[in-house]
Amino acid sequence: MRVGVAEACLPLPDDTTLRKFFDRHTIDGELLKDSQEVKMVTINVLYHLQAQGSQTNLLDIPAMVSRCETVQMDPAGWDFDEYRAWILSAFEWSEDPLPSLDKSGSISNPTVTETHQRFLRIRDNTRHPVYIGYTFYLVKDIDSKTGTFSATFKLLLKWHDTDFERDADILRLRRDGHFADGTGPFERTHKGRFEDYLVKLLDEEDMRKLDSMPTVGFANAVSVEEDVHLRQVYISPNDKPGLVRLEQTFQGTFLAQMDLHAFPFDAQELPVIVRLPFRADYGRQLELLKEKTEIKDWIKLAEWSRYVPDCKASEDSKGRAKFVIRFPVVRKSGFFVWNVLGVVFMITLLNFLVAFMHRDNLGNRLSVLFTLLLTTVAFKFTISDKLPAVPYFTVADQYFSVCMMMPAILSWTSAAAANGLTEFADHCVFVTAAIFFFVFNVGFAYRAYLIAHHAKARIVGHAERLSVAPKPGRFK
Repeated sequence: MRVGVAEACLPLPDDTTLRKFFDRHTIDGELLKDSQEVKMVTINVLYHLQAQGSQTNLLDIPAMVSRCETVQMDPAGWDFDEYRAWILSAFEWSEDPLPSLDKSGSISNPTVTETHQRFLRIRDNTRHPVYIGYTFYLVKDIDSKTGTFSATFKLLLKWHDTDFERDADILRLRRDGHFADGTGPFERTHKGRFEDYLVKLLDEEDMRKLDSMPTVGFANAVSVEEDVHLRQVYISPNDKPGLVRLEQTFQGTFLAQMDLHAFPFDAQELPVIVRLPFRADYGRQLELLKEKTEIKDWIKLAEWSRYVPDCKASEDSKGRAKFVIRFPVVRKSGFFVWNVLGVVFMITLLNFLVAFMHRDNLGNRLSVLFTLLLTTVAFKFTISDKLPAVPYFTVADQYFSVCMMMPAILSWTSAAAANGLTEFADHCVFVTAAIFFFVFNVGFAYRAYLIAHHAKARIVGHAERLSVAPKPGRFK
């Protein structure tokens, strides 16, 4: 089985390949220690020697390297500590744990054994899950035109690491409330837990042992940055032995696929898609930490009502763990109803004043109607930055279209009245148009209410409302 791990890497290089790699990465006969290709060659040689058994000596590698013409190295005079430092620096690039080397150059099994064990756990679907919680600090700049929003939030990851199952500080804290050096005592609360501040932060030496730390990515991020100053890795006496916690704070811009057919009475989901994209995390699942989900009360959205986020753990198309946090929001349509649709309604209503002009006065009638039509068009262009640019009709577009049709219909009626249409017929057309416009607005208001209700029910479901409930009888 050891050979299987070696085969999973690059093929073992022969002398010609070694010469090509090492000769390419030399300056004045000095080996470039930071070259990824050179490091990969070294790692593959180590795997090969590992597969042959512990009797193979790692000091054979300098002899192989020394056969390269431009690499001036004398393996017999090469200091072992310097050689070991170079080997370990090569392994810093690898995802696998470092091999253990002794003075004789022999290598022990952990590198291949632990890698094999990970492969077996992936195959048997027995890898420990990664628990995930979140705290949202800020949601802003929800842009319907670009389909983006900005968010600042903290992720809490918790996973199992065997190396910390027997941590001396945590074991003693759980036993008698003292750290390993005797600091204490620390009392438990009435719930049998230690205070949240009582944790052990992992230092650089501890971090070197931590080879199981998950790395998260964001599938729908336009741009995202981590605040490295707020990153904390620690273990807590309140957790089971071996559980490690990582807190990371991110701020970024994320994509959201917005359905705007119901605009401005729509509801949207703002997703943050967390995943584990690296091979070292294959076979892991993301599971929710229910006690670590929080939305800060100070998040106030001027144009939206917010609800409790919904979460779902799954896998992407490549079998990698995925965790979707959906932040439901419902648009507050009051501003758009009164300041946009209300203005268009009043402009359209003025068109019916031409009914009080004599039907022979065609020029004045058309002048008023065309002026109001151009006013409506100009107003729509003025507010175009507040309208979503989508290739389909929204509810707002439907209302604009009907309001712009009214002066066109009345213009044709006025022209017909001036060219033989009876006065009674002229008045009937205007009365019919007025009744139609009234019925249309009543129907539009009722339809808008139904659309807003169903859109909210579809997105929010039975989620608990976080903000103040809207006053009855008003568009929200």
